[in-house]
Amino acid sequence: MKYYIFTTTVFNTLDKSKIYSIGYDESRTNVSLAATETLTGFTREFDNYEDIGEYLNNQGTWYQEDPELRFDDEYIPSIDDET
Repeated sequence: MKYYIFTTTVFNTLDKSKIYSIGYDESRTNVSLAATETLTGFTREFDNYEDIGEYLNNQGTWYQEDPELRFDDEYIPSIDDET
């Protein structure tokens, strides 16, 4: 699994079938995600959960009640399309 940060604008253009899990920053202008395949167009790329977790925890703009569960929920594109 690869981990990325994308702007919301670029995220909206991605093939969602390659995305396992996502999370937005507080302003919803950036998306952190876990992908099942290599993606391009990202702002930042991380090789493992620990590195992206540490980065997001240190930024202060990424809300997550329990950072250990950040990428546990599977992303379902059809639900996202309804909002």
